[in-house]
Parts: sequence; structure tokens; C-alpha cells
Amino acid sequence: MWTTANVFLRSDDGEIVGGALGNTWGLWLYVSEVWIDQPIHGKGYATKLMTAIEQLAIQRGCVNSYLDTFTFQARPLYERIGYRLLGTFENHPKGHSHFFLKKTL
Repeated sequence: MWTTANVFLRSDDGEIVGGALGNTWGLWLYVSEVWIDQPIHGKGYATKLMTAIEQLAIQRGCVNSYLDTFTFQARPLYERIGYRLLGTFENHPKGHSHFFLKKTL
């Protein structure tokens, strides 16, 4: 069954300052978006969010995860945490590449 899979990072006063959004279906996790508010970039929160959404997927029985990203986004982060490149669309958008990555959970 297709089910949303969302995890959030909150500030001390409860404001959402980051998140990982996706869904689970067919024993797979798809991560559609990961963001961290600019003032707290570089503090390891994206890795923590990815770990949390992957753990949620594992609890649901998922065995794989996939996502896509661009040259101007976070490919190095995803590769650091175990994602491997499956394919690339070159010049999408113009002047950049669009990457598709997978991880066994």
C-alpha cells in the first residue's frame, strides 16, 4: 500500500526547520525532498533526517530506497550514506545533470 513517509526537524520552539518527505510502496522508500533551513546547514541534520526516514521505511518492511538529485543539490551527501548512482540525465536542466540513486536498506 502506498503510504506517505515524512520526518521533520523542529527547533526548540516547535518550528519546522527541516524535513525529509517521501513515500513507501512495494517494499521501496522513495525520498522526494530533503531540506534544512539555511542557518543550520552543515550540522549533520540532513544525515539524521535521512536515517530517520530510512528507519521508518525499514519498520514498514522496505528493503530499498531511491531518490533523485541535481548537480546543484546534495549528491555527495547521499553517496556518503550509501546511495549508489543508477543513471544520469545530462543537461537537465540546461547546464546541469539530474542523478538517480538507490540504496539497499
